[in-house]
Amino acid sequence: MNELELILTDTFRCSRADLYLNSPSILLKDKDWKRLDRIFKNRSREVPLQYILGYTEFMGLRFKVRRGVLIPRPETEILVEAAIEKIQERKNRKQKTRILDIGTGSGCIAISLAKFLQDIDTDIVAIDISVQAIKLAGENAKLHKVEDKVSFLEADIFSLIKDKMKKNDSVLESKFDIIACNPPYVSTSEIGIFDKDTLSEPRLALDGGSDGLGFYRNINRDIGKLIKKDGFLIMEIGYNQINQIQKIFSCGWIIEEVRKDYQGIERICIIRQRANG
Repeated sequence: MNELELILTDTFRCSRADLYLNSPSILLKDKDWKRLDRIFKNRSREVPLQYILGYTEFMGLRFKVRRGVLIPRPETEILVEAAIEKIQERKNRKQKTRILDIGTGSGCIAISLAKFLQDIDTDIVAIDISVQAIKLAGENAKLHKVEDKVSFLEADIFSLIKDKMKKNDSVLESKFDIIACNPPYVSTSEIGIFDKDTLSEPRLALDGGSDGLGFYRNINRDIGKLIKKDGFLIMEIGYNQINQIQKIFSCGWIIEEVRKDYQGIERICIIRQRANG
C-alpha cells in the first residue's frame, strides 16, 4: 500500500479492498478528522509515517515502532527467510536449535523466527545495546505471544565476548546454530545526506563508522567464539559493500551465498566458518 492508503485504512480501520469498495459508506467522526489532521501535519514535518501510526508491517505481522528504535525494512525479511531455510534444514536434529539476533531493535527478526518456527524446538536470544529497543521488543513479543520463546538481553555483544561471557552465562552458555544480524552499515559521511525521515531514526542503528564496515570487522573478530562449527552467520549488508565484506571475511569464513533485495542489490550474506576456522 502507498502512504495515503496506509493512513486511510488505519483511520477507517478497514482493509485496502474495503477502502475502495465501501468508501462511500464509511463515515468519519470528529476524532477521526482530528487524527487525520495530526497525521498529515506530522508528515509535513517529515516524521516517518511508521512513527506517527505507531506500527509497521514485517513478514505479514504488525510490529509496534516508536522513536529511538529503527523501523523494520522489507529487505530484512529476506534475512529472516534465509534464516528460516537454514533452520528448517536442521529440523530433524535432536538438539534444540539456538539462534542469536544481534541488534534486535523492534525484535522483528527474533519474533518472526519464533512465530514461523513454532514446530521446531528453538532457543532464541535477542540482544541490543539500547534499553529502548529491548523494551519495545519485549512489547512486540507479548503482542505476538512469543515472550516465552525469546530471551531479550540489553547489552553490548562485543563487551560480553571481551569479558569472556562472565555476565549472563545462562544466556550465552553454549554456542549458536544461527546468528542473524542487521548491523549499522551506513558510513558516517553518508548519514548527513539522508532524507529527514531516515534522520529521525536512531543514529546508533545506522552509523557503521567511517566506511560503514566497523560492525562487520568486530563481528569477524569476535563472533566466531559464539557460533557452532556447522552454524551460519546471516547478515544484511549495504549497497556496494559485497567486495569489502568478502575481504573482511576472507580468513576463517566462507561466504556461501549472497541474496539480492527487491531492487536487485546484493543485500544478504550467508556465511559459515571454515572447518579449521
